[in-house]
Amino acid sequence: MPPQERNKAAREPGAVVNGIARGVAGVVTIAVGVGVAVFLHDLADAGEPWASWRDALRSSGYVIVPMTLTWLLLGAVLQTPVAIRRRAGLRAGWIVVGGLFAYHMVVGLFAVKLAAIAPLPSPGVSGSDPGYLYGVFLGCVLVGPALLSAFGGWFLEPLPPSRPGLLDNRPEDVDDRTDPVRLNLFIIMVASWAPGWCFLSYIFFHIADRYELPLLPSDGMPILAVGTAVAVPSLVIVVVIRLFLADMPVKRAFPRLLLLGAVVALLIAAALAQLTRFLPAGYVILVSILLPMAYVYVVHHLYRAAPGE
Repeated sequence: MPPQERNKAAREPGAVVNGIARGVAGVVTIAVGVGVAVFLHDLADAGEPWASWRDALRSSGYVIVPMTLTWLLLGAVLQTPVAIRRRAGLRAGWIVVGGLFAYHMVVGLFAVKLAAIAPLPSPGVSGSDPGYLYGVFLGCVLVGPALLSAFGGWFLEPLPPSRPGLLDNRPEDVDDRTDPVRLNLFIIMVASWAPGWCFLSYIFFHIADRYELPLLPSDGMPILAVGTAVAVPSLVIVVVIRLFLADMPVKRAFPRLLLLGAVVALLIAAALAQLTRFLPAGYVILVSILLPMAYVYVVHHLYRAAPGE
């Protein structure tokens, strides 16, 4: 048997054991996280200060935030011995876990503020009631990264130097062990925030008419919320590309087009909001819903027309 086949055969039993260990650690982590949520729920029924915390986060947030935080931290702890056995990168993984811990704290604080203004669920209303979107939003942005931690998704083996794919053009001074972790982080955050931002924007759309800005009528605030829902992701993508994905194989004009699209979306939304002074707000809001589709079409058209660089 050739040496390469012997090495592969020798690694297969170890890979199976490592896979089983990762799965067991993940299942234990999930079970403990659910147990923590149930325990905290019982404590809130018993009295203070837990009841106040449940009121501040609502029942859904009071369950989701500590449960996902348990998955994140306990998962990382239980997966560390498995990662050592797999010779996976510990340093890069724990850096991400530390960053996600801070991310959970920030989302938790934001959840307290959001709970105070988001619509409340109405009795006897179906699941389309915007009052249920608060918990759905938190689940979208917290569950994915925490589950990945529970199953060891932040402790990855280094990529082989000859492996083809998106990371072929990475700078030579980048540690091979950090690249797959960075890619995992990028994918899971996009997958979490793509639906999460939609639900959060829908919440803001429903409460926008409670607020006013100088020179804008209150009836036009939901339209500005639509424009903001389109513009903010563009700005975030520009920042991410500049800071973390500078070697991404896209035209150099792409960030500029996204920035231009964000500004134009906000300006169009502000102009449509002014129309509510003269036209029924419902008709103008209906037209503003077409703004995201128009934005995607224009940015795509300009990107195709931009010279390759």
